[in-house]
Amino acid sequence: MTNDPLGIGVDLTDTYSGVFQDEAPPKPMLESAGDDNYIFRIDNSTLEKWQTCPRAFYYYAVEGREKPGSPALNFGRACHMGWEVFNRHGIGKAQVQKVRETLTEHFIANPQPADDYRNLEYGIKVMEEYAQKYNISRCSTVEHNGEPLVEFPFSLNIGEVEIKNKLAYSAEKLLGEEACGKCHIGRSTPLYVNKLFFFWSGKIDAIVEFDDRRWVMDHKTASMAGPTFYNDFYLAQQMAGYVWAVRNMFHFDVEGLLLDAAETRRPTKTGKGLQFNRQFYTYDKWICDEFMLDVKSQIGSCVDQLVTGYFPKKTKWCMGKYGACPYHDVCVMQPDRRNAVLHSSNYGNVHWSPLIPGS
Repeated sequence: MTNDPLGIGVDLTDTYSGVFQDEAPPKPMLESAGDDNYIFRIDNSTLEKWQTCPRAFYYYAVEGREKPGSPALNFGRACHMGWEVFNRHGIGKAQVQKVRETLTEHFIANPQPADDYRNLEYGIKVMEEYAQKYNISRCSTVEHNGEPLVEFPFSLNIGEVEIKNKLAYSAEKLLGEEACGKCHIGRSTPLYVNKLFFFWSGKIDAIVEFDDRRWVMDHKTASMAGPTFYNDFYLAQQMAGYVWAVRNMFHFDVEGLLLDAAETRRPTKTGKGLQFNRQFYTYDKWICDEFMLDVKSQIGSCVDQLVTGYFPKKTKWCMGKYGACPYHDVCVMQPDRRNAVLHSSNYGNVHWSPLIPGS
């Protein structure tokens, strides 16, 4: 029996592992800077959605709707919480115990499907074996003003564009109801924009020192980590953005990326399936310069679509190697029925931001 309360021919039973428990308003796309000027903060994850499919970006950033995260994402988030403890406080018995407690709290609040091997027990195993491998290391966390540079957010102005036009969407949709009230803007009024300021945003796992050289450290979990996985980081947009940000925020330089990977394959009888690997990637200045040119060009195209009111879909990505696009159920419907699916219980409001602690 299908769950089709809208009568639109789509089973709305939530087949994802995650659930939406907090239905606070979605994170607004824009922020007021006064005098009809607005700030557009964009991070790598959001920009990648636009690069993959502008329509998916529209559903996520403009409509503020998303599907719950996958078990893999939930497990990766738990591991990052453990690595944060090690990066802040070092690796020792007390820190390992703190990580066990942190992961226990996380999985109680965010349980995995019963048949998924990436559970609390496996998460603790990953952290304990990581601690055994790296308890004596030439790698140390860099401090700034007495504080370790761990899980720190940034948002840097990278340019502006003069629009002097109304966008295709209402002020409430782009700013949120609360901001409309504070700015005395009609909620249903198409938002008039004089200038739009772009801020590149993110959150860096850590800055570390290894053999007297400083690196941006980024932790990754991956069930499959072959040559393609590692080669992808030579020109990775996310990492080039982090290195660019550090070079523009601090008085010191960084060489590039220190990738700290945990290969978390399903355990087998012939092998334990868990391996750790660290690789270094030097990011020359030209890589970061080209990264910023690419970002500004893509944001410009995105703004054009905000004005015209049309974000085209890229059907090449409707089905990927990990399954259907999260918005596939929306796009297969007639245009006048999509909003009902997007605002069904299968989707929830977007809350995540690199600038919000704990998000």
